[in-house]
Amino acid sequence: MKIKTKLNKIALATSIVVAGLATSNMVLAQTCSGVLITSDCQDLSYTGPGGPSSSVSINSGVTVSPSGYGFAVSLGDGSTNPNLNSFTNNGTISGLSGLSVGSYATVGVITNNGSMSVSVSNDPVYNNGTITTFTNSNSGTIGGGAYWDSVYNNTNGVITTLTNTGTINSSNGYAGIGNNGTITTLNNGQGRNNPLVYTGLLPTNYNIIINSPSNYGILMGTDTYINSLSGTMNFGISGTSTIASNTTYMDVLQGNFTTSNFTISSPTFNGLTFSLAADNSNPGSYNLVVGGGGVAPEMNASQIPQVGLLLGCLFFLMARKKENSEPMLTA
Repeated sequence: MKIKTKLNKIALATSIVVAGLATSNMVLAQTCSGVLITSDCQDLSYTGPGGPSSSVSINSGVTVSPSGYGFAVSLGDGSTNPNLNSFTNNGTISGLSGLSVGSYATVGVITNNGSMSVSVSNDPVYNNGTITTFTNSNSGTIGGGAYWDSVYNNTNGVITTLTNTGTINSSNGYAGIGNNGTITTLNNGQGRNNPLVYTGLLPTNYNIIINSPSNYGILMGTDTYINSLSGTMNFGISGTSTIASNTTYMDVLQGNFTTSNFTISSPTFNGLTFSLAADNSNPGSYNLVVGGGGVAPEMNASQIPQVGLLLGCLFFLMARKKENSEPMLTA
């Protein structure tokens, strides 16, 4: 199991900088201030106490980076208890280290519509606090980190819902998402030629997002250096999905999954049944098999008068049959 600390990562970054990375541009940039970041700056830090209406956002076209060896964006530093309603990145978070949520921080919503990337061996996203909703949107990209996972949820980290419809890349054999804490629900639409690589403790619930028979989420449970999955997740289909009956979605789970890693508590979606079947040609992988359904066909409004007439005729015939079948009464 991978357990990482900020100190280890910062020390590694420090050694790389000392070894020869230029820092002159970092020194000249201004320090970020305020809750709306409208120009390039460094060291965006929010330490609270905040409240239910407090929000921080980075505008499109703006780059936030670290001035030294810490994180470009720090939401809580481990010694404070900020309560932040939301954090939104519409720009670029880059440099030696990306976004950090500290040990005592609570963030309601984190949304990435832009780019989060790092140039050396750190995480673009490092969580050791509590995040209610984390969304990497269609336009969002998270990647980099030569020797760490792109989104790392540490031992004390809690993410209630993590939704990825954009891209969370892995590099050098590491994972897109590494989890040693708690992820309650993971919704994923990233797949095809670039599956979402996952390692560590499985989420409590995993929901695949299906856009079409050729565009759907794929979860790859592998990591070159750790290569481990633990726990059991409840597999389902996201409510935003569009699925086709009698269709097989190939290798929605890949890598080193086993039947002990998943259950299906509700094997129906929009009236269609589904199941997971092992792909015998690709060990450790499972196909999503969607069957037919017993749902009655929808009625067109123009058909209602016709159906009414038919029902009327049926009732009339049944009444006549009953009348003719009754015995005649005699005095």
